[in-house]
Amino acid sequence: MTQADPKRAVSAQKFSEYAAAERERRENADDDFDPQLYDAAVELVLNKLGGLEGEGVL
Repeated sequence: MTQADPKRAVSAQKFSEYAAAERERRENADDDFDPQLYDAAVELVLNKLGGLEGEGVL
């Protein structure tokens, strides 16, 4: 796996903050929003980011 550009790397914490705000926005704006599906997708991304951070990639 290649090293990520530190300027572009997004930490799991920053993504989590973004995802929480985006979830709230979507709940208020989208009638078809599925919070369970959104939460599952966010969890997958956070797991991947956590793994990359652990490997020193991020």
